[in-house]
Amino acid sequence: MPGTASREVKKIEVTMPCKLGLHARTATRFIVFVRQFSSRIRIIKGELMADGKSILGLLALGASWKSRLLIEIEGEDAERACQAIEGYFLTAAHCDDRMSS
Repeated sequence: MPGTASREVKKIEVTMPCKLGLHARTATRFIVFVRQFSSRIRIIKGELMADGKSILGLLALGASWKSRLLIEIEGEDAERACQAIEGYFLTAAHCDDRMSS
């Protein structure tokens, strides 16, 4: 269709680096981070899938330390989001439970 951009789905697999897993603070930090992207972000753990911008969805995944997560990103900025999210999971500072001031 004219004017319709192709929306390729980017996929990456990451390991939950946080020793306490994906709890309220780490999920909130992730959501704040991914909201900069317009792409749709889905997090999949086993048979469960969650909207990457939904606190309840992320918490329902029950992602513990070293859980394998598949992340699907679809949208105009998917390539940029994919690279940024992969880097996010490689940065240990996102697991720090101390609140930043």
